[in-house]
Amino acid sequence: MCVIVHKCSDQKFVKSDLEKCMKANPHGAGFAFMTKSGIVAKKGYFNFSQLWKDLREFKNSEGLVHFRKASKGPVKSFFCHPFKFDHWLLFHNGTIPQLGNRKISDTYHLSMSLNKNNYESILRRFETSNRFAIINDLDIKFFGYWYTYKNLYFSNLSWRYYNEPQSFRLWDSETKWSV
Repeated sequence: MCVIVHKCSDQKFVKSDLEKCMKANPHGAGFAFMTKSGIVAKKGYFNFSQLWKDLREFKNSEGLVHFRKASKGPVKSFFCHPFKFDHWLLFHNGTIPQLGNRKISDTYHLSMSLNKNNYESILRRFETSNRFAIINDLDIKFFGYWYTYKNLYFSNLSWRYYNEPQSFRLWDSETKWSV
């Protein structure tokens, strides 16, 4: 499913939350931050300790972090987000059935078709079941529904339930049995 996390320059990441994001989405991570010298982006993290170490450099910067759970395309550094188009970097949470296959991810496929003239209409077409964030050195734009949690913006909150013990009881009032 992936998850994208956005923080403003005056906000702080919670280490345990990002670590949980990576455990729930273990197929690589990447980030992009707005700095005084422009955008700084890096991807291909498969080790949380190294990611956390590098993120500390951007504690006073606004930016995005993406944790990948592969639905299309192989698990490789290249297919971690972000992907570049025009003067933007693209982050995606969701799956686009019409795009990608076993060899390339849907997000990479999408990034190859975006440009400054069409990106808004294309991303809006898919935003009902997907979330997108794009960043350049001046702006961040969001598409789809986002959640606020601990003063950060998340593309979804499903990572919060990863590996937590789940207890449930089934009750059928007709047959009076439970499991």
